[in-house]
Amino acid sequence: MLNKILFEKKRYIILRNYFSHESVLNEANKVISQAHSNKWKFVKVYFNGFFRNYLNIFAISYPLNNFFKSNLQNELYNINYKNIILKLTNWIDLKTTSIEIQHNQKYNYQSTWHRDVSDFPSNSLNVVIYLKDEVGLRIVPNENNSILEKFTSNQKKNLNYLKIPPNYYDIIDAKAGDILIMDSGLVHQGFAKKNRTHIFIGCEKKNIKTILKKNFVNDYSTSKQLDPNLNLVELQKFSKSDSYNFDINYYSLKNRIKSLFYTFLYYVPFRSAFNYLKDFKKKKTHFHYTFFQ
Repeated sequence: MLNKILFEKKRYIILRNYFSHESVLNEANKVISQAHSNKWKFVKVYFNGFFRNYLNIFAISYPLNNFFKSNLQNELYNINYKNIILKLTNWIDLKTTSIEIQHNQKYNYQSTWHRDVSDFPSNSLNVVIYLKDEVGLRIVPNENNSILEKFTSNQKKNLNYLKIPPNYYDIIDAKAGDILIMDSGLVHQGFAKKNRTHIFIGCEKKNIKTILKKNFVNDYSTSKQLDPNLNLVELQKFSKSDSYNFDINYYSLKNRIKSLFYTFLYYVPFRSAFNYLKDFKKKKTHFHYTFFQ
């Protein structure tokens, strides 16, 4: 009951020490390793910095696919976060719309301020399953949503990398084994100063409960693109609906040369420094792709 009251107040909640993370991390690491060694196409690269033998992967999409030899699907089912979601929300059932292993290997990470869905409050949730200790995710809780909207209106700026007052947002301090559940319509910003590994799951309200075979895919009513049995051609078709361009060949000579240049700018951020000097009122943060963020 207390968890539900807190969730309704903030529209997010972090459940401490909810599961044993070691076996889940082991399976996630198998997927990450195979994504590198077998050049899995459906990866998102946050910062195309230079690495000799692998990419700086931000996210691995479709990690339950049979392309990977892992037991990740069963590990997710055993966590049983569905039970707590239904109690927090009074939903009849849920549908899983996306699953990614989000991973930060070396460089600092900072996303824009954004909402994953435009409606707030929404009938969609983000679930973050922490496999390593992680500090930095910023969330504007429900009670500060109205003052944030007033602030952005006064600034006459989109959220993007706007410098939001620190008292407007909470910073999530998570440990391996914790689970974060948040309304997808909350304004938030990813932020990490060191390597991280967590599983990101998007889900939405489902009004009719169906009795299906008990495994992660069926019991969690996953979208068609998350079917582990899909082949690469079928996945390619589904991936076209994603906002990310999976057709970029990061292993090409052109992109490998670019990665050297990007790495130089990461440590010597000429452009970011110039933009910072031009911004006399310091309304924005400018060093989001740099060592100094």
